[in-house]
Amino acid sequence: MRLKRTNEIEKRQAEIQKEIEDLFQSYLLEMKEENEKLLNLIDKSKPPINKREKVTQQPYQTQEKPKPKEYTPPMPSAQDRFEQSLNSKVVLLHEQGFKAEEIAQKLNKGKTEIELILKFNGSK
Repeated sequence: MRLKRTNEIEKRQAEIQKEIEDLFQSYLLEMKEENEKLLNLIDKSKPPINKREKVTQQPYQTQEKPKPKEYTPPMPSAQDRFEQSLNSKVVLLHEQGFKAEEIAQKLNKGKTEIELILKFNGSK
């Protein structure tokens, strides 16, 4: 029975292999046909080359490029409002000499959160 099962499995695998080979072969034929169509389109779209025409060489001409304008960054308008991020507030207060507990109270944040921010920013 085991030998029979093994033979059946081998037959199934051979059938599957044959199907896969057939699929690949049909896929390759389709690709070949598409490539040939593309080459024909390319050949048709090329203008005919006149061998009698002489190629005239023109000397290389340098064109002066216009100088780029100096970059001026956009200025914020009076309506624009900027707010410091929490990280920058924490670091600034720490640089001013405040301890983590004091910073946490001022910013209404947890002491652990402030300590983590200081740790991530390399401030001690």
